[in-house]
Amino acid sequence: MTDMRITHLRHRFGLSEGQARLYADLCFGGVRNV
Repeated sequence: MTDMRITHLRHRFGLSEGQARLYADLCFGGVRNV
């Protein structure tokens, strides 16, 4: 699920993985993908 959310952000906003993780952190209240 986490990867799907990050992938969605990347495709929607054209972000890099690092940026998408940062946005996911803000949008989804902290995504932990180790």
